[in-house]
Amino acid sequence: MTLAELKTEIAKLKIPYAYGYFSGKQPTKYIVYEETLRNVIFADGVEVYSEPWIVLRLVSKNRDLAAEASICAMLRENKFPYDDPEYIFDEEEGIHIATFYFSIGG
Repeated sequence: MTLAELKTEIAKLKIPYAYGYFSGKQPTKYIVYEETLRNVIFADGVEVYSEPWIVLRLVSKNRDLAAEASICAMLRENKFPYDDPEYIFDEEEGIHIATFYFSIGG
């Protein structure tokens, strides 16, 4: 799957979303996602192997179990291997963040 195809799947969730970050203030609930690399191996200063992964964050004022479940359902439907999300509460901002890590293939 490509990032463009992933964007289409995320849009189906009907939650505001952006790749990377939102510019300006965004009311909570929203999704931000980005591609990152894991297991990067270099030889003589040149990358010879890496695995593309996606980091998807659901940001909400109150923990939104229905939105988390819809993200999990989207990941299962598209056969993305993922672990349970990481949860944090940012006291300074007063927001909950559920972070999902998964591979979309390479």
